[in-house]
Amino acid sequence: MANILVVEDDLASREYVRLVLEKGGHKPDCIENGQLAIDLIKRGEKYDLIITDLMMPGVDGFDVILAIRKMSPRTKVVIVSAVQDKIPGILRDQFQQRLKIDGTMQKPFRPAQLLTLVEEVLARR
Repeated sequence: MANILVVEDDLASREYVRLVLEKGGHKPDCIENGQLAIDLIKRGEKYDLIITDLMMPGVDGFDVILAIRKMSPRTKVVIVSAVQDKIPGILRDQFQQRLKIDGTMQKPFRPAQLLTLVEEVLARR
C-alpha cells in the first residue's frame, strides 16, 4: 500500500482515480488544486507518489512538479493529462527528463492502465 497524492481539478476525474487507487490497495489523498499540493508538501506530508494533472487553474501541474522537486526530490511523480498528445515526442521526452517525471498517462485511461503504471513507478524505488 502506497501513500499517493492525487492533484486534479476535475471532480469526476479525481473521484475516478481515487476509486481505482483504493481498489488497487493504495491510500490516496485527493485534492483539487496545485496550491493545496504545495502546501501539503511544505507542511511535511510524505507521499510515495504524486499523480498530477498538468492543466489546472492557478497553480498548475508544472508548478506542482517544480515545487516537489525542490522540497521532496525523492517523491515519485506521474502526470495524467489530456494534453500529452499535443506535445511533440522530443519535447515531451526533454520535459520528462528535466523535471524527472517518473511516468505519464494520457486521459482517458482504463483502471488497469493506471494501476500498472503506479506499480511500475513504485517498484523503481
